[in-house]
Amino acid sequence: MFQLLNRIRLALHRQQCTYWFISFPKSGRTWTKTIVEIYLCRLYGLPPFTFEKFTPWIRQGAWQQIPRLFFVHPHCRETDPKATASFMRSLTRKKVIFMVRDPREVVYTYFFRLQKRMNDAKALTMDLPEFIRDDELGISRIIDFTNTWYCAGTQFQDYLCLRLEDVQENPIQEISRLLTFLDIPINSDLLSEVVNDTKDRTTRQIEDSSVLLSVEDRKYLDKAMSALDPQIGYQVDRPRVDHME
Repeated sequence: MFQLLNRIRLALHRQQCTYWFISFPKSGRTWTKTIVEIYLCRLYGLPPFTFEKFTPWIRQGAWQQIPRLFFVHPHCRETDPKATASFMRSLTRKKVIFMVRDPREVVYTYFFRLQKRMNDAKALTMDLPEFIRDDELGISRIIDFTNTWYCAGTQFQDYLCLRLEDVQENPIQEISRLLTFLDIPINSDLLSEVVNDTKDRTTRQIEDSSVLLSVEDRKYLDKAMSALDPQIGYQVDRPRVDHME
């Protein structure tokens, strides 16, 4: 009975959520979400919470100020566009935030996420060069996902795209954009305090510095980037040496 009630509660929560936060795994969502959660707690004097567990049927007091926000990595491995199109239609009346990160960085960290954190059966059979070239898990799937959601803005009630790199470079400005979209009041001093207290540890923790991209791998990734919508703003010749042999 408890499991049934929990499923009903979660289903109602999905229906009630005005805002949906879409991203591919390892795109900076956890760090961004944590900043917003801590900011809301300090703004309204609330105890710590996470959006994933904040699913009450009835909200009282200051909790009424917390936006109903649902986080999801939809159809990350789904190569049939019909599944994504159907899911997008279900969000027609929602306000959607899409967070994106350079696919070359995503695929590198995603490899370690699947192997180290999820023990993914398919990923465990691959080394890094095989992984980045795989149609279901590699760079081509990430680019297709990114293009699809980046170009989908007009399908929803409202839409906001955030780039992780912009949030890292100018967090006050970019998080303020997100707060405005969520209809949350902006206290600049408080936001600066929260950003300074909340370090970005969402990607590097799981990476293995002994597993590096070869020159050939980097060339492959750069070539694949030609399929990414140039309006997103990622340059193919952007210099990076962190993951190279």
